[in-house]
Amino acid sequence: MQRSLLKVLGLCLAAGSWLFATPALADRASINATAVRIMVLEDSYGGCMVRLSTNPQTVLPACAASWVTLSCDGTFLPKDVSSRLLEQVQLGFALDKQLTVYIDDARRHNGFCLAYRVDVW
Repeated sequence: MQRSLLKVLGLCLAAGSWLFATPALADRASINATAVRIMVLEDSYGGCMVRLSTNPQTVLPACAASWVTLSCDGTFLPKDVSSRLLEQVQLGFALDKQLTVYIDDARRHNGFCLAYRVDVW
């Protein structure tokens, strides 16, 4: 009987380690693109989004296509940081400049990944 108990305990431990082994790892990446469209919303998609000329899915497949969120509602970034990111995107859009957009697929609004840094060049 002790052997049976040890086998059951061993199977439970093995199943537990299989079920809780490692969480999915998030990725970060950067892409070069231009801003194609800018959207500011009241209460969805994090409050503001940018459609990029390069699809974020090319580097992070978990991201929804073409758009990234700047999380202007303060969910993932402080509102003042999101506001400055939006200003950078608007500058790049107005001047038709290239952007390097740094994206995090662990932080998403409705499937759209967070852009946590924007460089204009």
